[in-house]
Amino acid sequence: MAARFGTTVAEGERWKKRLDGVRRIAHEIDRLTWQEGKVTGEENHRWLVACSDFDGDPDGYARRASAFLAEATARPARSDFVPIAFVGVPPIVSGLHGCFEEAGARAVLNEVQRQFAMPGATGSLVEQYLAYTYPYSFFERLSDIKRRRRGGGCGDRPLRPVVLLPADRGHFIEGGGPGAGPNAGGRRSRPGGRPDEDPGPGVRGDAAGGLSAPSYQFPVFRYSWIPAAAFGRLPSRG
Repeated sequence: MAARFGTTVAEGERWKKRLDGVRRIAHEIDRLTWQEGKVTGEENHRWLVACSDFDGDPDGYARRASAFLAEATARPARSDFVPIAFVGVPPIVSGLHGCFEEAGARAVLNEVQRQFAMPGATGSLVEQYLAYTYPYSFFERLSDIKRRRRGGGCGDRPLRPVVLLPADRGHFIEGGGPGAGPNAGGRRSRPGGRPDEDPGPGVRGDAAGGLSAPSYQFPVFRYSWIPAAAFGRLPSRG
């Protein structure tokens, strides 16, 4: 692969070390989100998702992120919100995090965006990408998500509800069951009520119900349910 892209493994490792320093800034922004409540879910989303390419300018990103980190660090800590997780590919829609904040909830885990920031210390590019969960289906990524909500370890967050964002899977259709969404089955539209036909395992059409089983103790909402159901079911801040 290195030869194909006109570089060497050693040069790739050199860049990894350089970018690890930039990512540590994003990791601290993430920590201030879930541990101290000083960073909003939307701010967390913006800084972590930008780690996918650092806006094409790692040095510029590092300067801007450091300035934001200094400002956020000086904010008062907050814990007066329901901590939630956004799991899955973030939708291309503005104001989603803000809507939840108005309802008294804050995303303290943006799952996919966090993976873009390559969390966790690794010694090589191979180790880094073996730990990178983004390419896998929800059920392969679930063990990492569940670790984020357990007490007693690094990176644990006091999560309660989870909002599932299945951008390429079936969506709930009012009165019609878990039909396929506009991007199901390789971005082919399908009539309501018809099962997903993705070639990979992915998230099943009945995943929301399945994940609410006793073995998985906190509620999961599909993105399409948010306006009709999720806001009304958030636990009170008291």
